[in-house]
Amino acid sequence: PGAPEPAGGDPVPAAPAPKAVRLDRGEGDAAEFPLLADRSPKRWTERAFFVNALAEVRPARPYVVRALRLALADRFPLNRAFALRGLARIADGGFLRAYGSRGLFEALRGLVADDEDYVARTSQDLLLRMAGGGSERSAAEWSAWWEEAGQALFADSARHPPATAGERSAPADPASDADRRAAARLTSQTRAGFRVFSKLRSQGLDLCFAIDVTKSMTDELARMRAQVTEITSFMQLLLEGKARLGYVTFGDRVVQQRTLTRKLPAFARSVEEIRIFDDPNDRSVEEAIALGLEAALTRGMGWRRKARKVVLLLGDAPPLDPDRCRRLAELAGKKGVAINGLIARPPAKYATRWPPRPAFEEIARLSGGSVAELERPEDLIARILTLSLGTDREEDLRRFVHAYREVTGAADPRGR
Repeated sequence: PGAPEPAGGDPVPAAPAPKAVRLDRGEGDAAEFPLLADRSPKRWTERAFFVNALAEVRPARPYVVRALRLALADRFPLNRAFALRGLARIADGGFLRAYGSRGLFEALRGLVADDEDYVARTSQDLLLRMAGGGSERSAAEWSAWWEEAGQALFADSARHPPATAGERSAPADPASDADRRAAARLTSQTRAGFRVFSKLRSQGLDLCFAIDVTKSMTDELARMRAQVTEITSFMQLLLEGKARLGYVTFGDRVVQQRTLTRKLPAFARSVEEIRIFDDPNDRSVEEAIALGLEAALTRGMGWRRKARKVVLLLGDAPPLDPDRCRRLAELAGKKGVAINGLIARPPAKYATRWPPRPAFEEIARLSGGSVAELERPEDLIARILTLSLGTDREEDLRRFVHAYREVTGAADPRGR
């Protein structure tokens, strides 16, 4: 039988065949993103920083999907979890289909049975997002779905890719010059950050906390005790055994101190035992910061000559003896010890008359350190890491902490 004819007898033209498309499997990803293709165990932090930076690119670009697709093959489970987190932040399943293509589908299909709950669950969620809904499937069932419907659905998305937010149409070349430049900038920034950490790992870090433990610091000390295990875990994770921690606590006098140690679990247990020093005879708002700094800076604390040396001063009040603090800060600077201040919010009734910031800033400046305010309690860990490891990598560290917390329990970064 021939084509149907209208009343006039002319045949109806046949519909054009769909344009053939090739669904890529990520063959060019390694060449496009050499930083992620380098699977060296020593550079896992560099890849983690890069992946977490990609996750914050807004609006998401095609190169972000391709890069995260490659990161799903990272040998370190934590980086795979970070890549999944980044992909999960892209809500448009059509965008993931168009620019992740077959390679993304196959990578996710291979992770739905992963031993880590976050990895398996997020992979399943992403597959369902790209499929447009439905129920959970096993890897074999996803393979069957691909043959029955998935391949055609992905091909259609490749023919009609969605536009990036803010653009009227999809880019003619998904690997556009603008995307290449953006990826190159991000790569360059990440490599610069990794050089800082490589140097720090080589040097080692000696970090002594100087903590005001008077009554107004009750909430901050409670958070410190609650989060110290997580803090030491991050130190171990990022510096791989090259960090030593100690502390001095003070009010109007030195209350407790612990010399620098590389036994971080023991250090954490010791911090968990710190209690508020409540002196009924204390009538002043100012605190004996000078005594705390003096105890921290003594040779008996165990400072190493070549390590990066930091005193992290945590408090909410100015010093009783500012002149002595200035002299100690200058001495610290000469010894190569930076005093970094983390300012807790003082009680409202004291904040105007006795603001801590001017004194903390002067102490930090004279010693070559820096100052930050603890504006939100949930930022305690990120602030401590930034002030300890380097304020120039604040964004990398902030992203790392937030990403790690989202995927907590998903993986051991060393792949064990």
